[in-house]
Amino acid sequence: ILNLSDVSLTAKDLAELAPLEGLTTLILNGTKVGAAELKEVAGIKNLANLYLAETKGAGPGLKELAAASGLTRLCLTRSDVTDADLRGLAGLDKLSNLSLGHTKVTSEGLKSLLPLKELEVLNLQGTKVK
Repeated sequence: ILNLSDVSLTAKDLAELAPLEGLTTLILNGTKVGAAELKEVAGIKNLANLYLAETKGAGPGLKELAAASGLTRLCLTRSDVTDADLRGLAGLDKLSNLSLGHTKVTSEGLKSLLPLKELEVLNLQGTKVK
């Protein structure tokens, strides 16, 4: 487990985590991570749990996580994720736990999650989902 919450990070910083084969949980809560940073995160070979709560800029970059094929848990609580951003998660076929609490996600955006056959836990607390 590596907790880098509230730390100022660049894509270069995150690229240095790729060789850490034992890293299965990465916590980036409260950081500013965009597409470039998430592309580097997706390169962490055995990453299973990713926490991006209260992040700024992660939403549009979620499509970069498609390469993180082993990702089973993703926390986006209180992040800037929107319905359009959820389309980037469709390729995460092992994702079983997704937290979207207190985001701008609506019922319409949830249609993008239909391909996630392993999804067992979906947190929608504080959203506009009806």
